[in-house]
Amino acid sequence: MALKPFNAMRIPEIKAGLRLRNIRFKANGKKQFLYDLLVESMSAERIQSASCQRDLIKLQACVRGWLVRNRLRVHGAAIFNTSICNNAVDPVTLTELDDIPPKFLFSFSITRPDVEIPPDKYFSNPDQKVTYGFDVRSLKSLLEKTMTENPFTREPLPKSVQDRIHACFEGSSPFRRVLSPRIATGSVDEQAFKCFHDIYLATGCFVDEAWFLRLNRLGLIDMFRHCYNTWRYRIGGTPEIRQRFVPPGVHVFSNYGEMLGANPYHLRRVLLSDFEKLLSHPRDPADRCTAAMWILIALTTVSEEAADALPHLAS
Repeated sequence: MALKPFNAMRIPEIKAGLRLRNIRFKANGKKQFLYDLLVESMSAERIQSASCQRDLIKLQACVRGWLVRNRLRVHGAAIFNTSICNNAVDPVTLTELDDIPPKFLFSFSITRPDVEIPPDKYFSNPDQKVTYGFDVRSLKSLLEKTMTENPFTREPLPKSVQDRIHACFEGSSPFRRVLSPRIATGSVDEQAFKCFHDIYLATGCFVDEAWFLRLNRLGLIDMFRHCYNTWRYRIGGTPEIRQRFVPPGVHVFSNYGEMLGANPYHLRRVLLSDFEKLLSHPRDPADRCTAAMWILIALTTVSEEAADALPHLAS
């Protein structure tokens, strides 16, 4: 509120302004005295407002600083510059580091005296530290499979690095709300990525989840039918054999009749859920590999792209 000049204000207006600010004054005070009180009050308000604004700016700066420092601590320095990494692609998915979304990019550094540092980076890296970049989802999948080695060096991942990987999914990261749904209730694309990444870890066969995601409704039904026949009739129906893959009470590829009328979204969800059961429950890696091969064989029967990429599995 702009204060009017002294001559432009009447005494009732000045008193109304003082009452609005809860300032006590003499009812019979002179106009000049009342006007000076109002001017002093409004000046104090401006000073307080400016002080609050400065405090808010400082608070925002502190929060932004914490977010940046926490992001560096959890995700690593490569989120700002992937060129510092000794590798150009993620070792599991073979995705270019520059193509990995920043919220999924993860890096860590280790001291490697045996690795030669390029001359242009020597002075900025006198400790001979080597930085590796990853898709954090790949590392999370490796840890879930109790594979705690660095894919590049085959040396155990330091506990501090493992803690940082878990922190990306457990709440320490400012991107928790983006990352954590992938584990529980992620989208079909994210669920497919995790599922076929697990198949890659179990079999060593590179699989593009897009082959599955591009299937139409008839292709999904054919794939479900193939998996249903394999599970029901081709592997043998003894409980002992089935329990090597899923525990009692866990059902896969059931309700075949209901699936014939399902929409593509529901079919993908059901198939991916059943795939995850077959890949997560077996204790023996050989059984997990067998289950993954069933899935790949079913995929090659309905996807030309999969059949061309995996001719040894196509019938």
